[in-house]
Amino acid sequence: MVTKIRHIVAILLIATTTIALRSQNPEGEIASGDSIVQNEMNDSNVMNVMNVMNDNNVSNDSIVGDSVKAVAKRVLTPKSTPVDVDDQRQRPVMHYFDKHGDPLDEPVMFLSSLDTVVKKEKKFYYPIYSGVNIGANFGDLIFKIFGQDYSSYDVWANVSIRNQFFPTLECGIGFANSTPDHGNFTYRCKPSFYAKIGADYNFFMRSDPGYQFHLGFRVGFAHSRYDLKNVTINSDYWGESQDFTISDIGTTCVYGEILAGLQVKIVKNFSLGWTARMHFRLHETETGYGKAWYVPGYGGNGAFGFSMSAIWSIPSKQAKEAYQRAQEEKKLKNK
Repeated sequence: MVTKIRHIVAILLIATTTIALRSQNPEGEIASGDSIVQNEMNDSNVMNVMNVMNDNNVSNDSIVGDSVKAVAKRVLTPKSTPVDVDDQRQRPVMHYFDKHGDPLDEPVMFLSSLDTVVKKEKKFYYPIYSGVNIGANFGDLIFKIFGQDYSSYDVWANVSIRNQFFPTLECGIGFANSTPDHGNFTYRCKPSFYAKIGADYNFFMRSDPGYQFHLGFRVGFAHSRYDLKNVTINSDYWGESQDFTISDIGTTCVYGEILAGLQVKIVKNFSLGWTARMHFRLHETETGYGKAWYVPGYGGNGAFGFSMSAIWSIPSKQAKEAYQRAQEEKKLKNK
């Protein structure tokens, strides 16, 4: 009689457990949740089942106990979908403590994506004052060897601001003694002073200061005196020609330049630089004899020029220390 009663209780227990579990999970699966939440729900429901079994003195090793476990497993086991194994989907995270470390009354769950916290790489910057560069333009010396008959030689200096911005000043002397092709005169410009002021922007601002690629501008000023010699005027009517000279013509010119340059370290603080320049005249005094053929620092009537410089860099102590630290950190990072 006792055995029959226990069997009846077992049948009722299985039916009650099945109904209770399916009421919590009517579709027989944990929909679109994380495996952590599913495991927690499974553990909680199985514990409820085990409590019911204990209350009714049902052994875990008995047929009834095995039946109840099988029902719970069948009802609570989630269906496997591709989403369940997607490592890139958002996953719930359970928080049991607040930000002060005190336990919460109830756990709090929120969704977070994998690798949502990305450590931003710290960028390297040179100090505001990073040093001084001093250069000498010797490009026209080379061009003169190949037949150019005018020259401009200058020295220049700039200040390095974060190895990025370079306010620049150029000062030099220019002269010419040329008979232009297809010209009817000889142009002789006495050695004359010129100056330029401007700035460059270095695109390699986080590299070694000895290596640069920069764009910049200049505003130049030149005052010169020149002679027009052997000016020849031919008369087709008389079939004769006449020569004369115009001496000591004074002119002042203001011009602009847009430039692009490259600088390469040769050894230690010594570098070489190459600069391409596009220039244009902004203002020129009227002389009564037309525009000057040559302007010191500007060149002839062409729109483009080219210069070469020997450069000596004097970096600041702070700039050298900053660069050394950046190199050490880079080596450690690559290990």
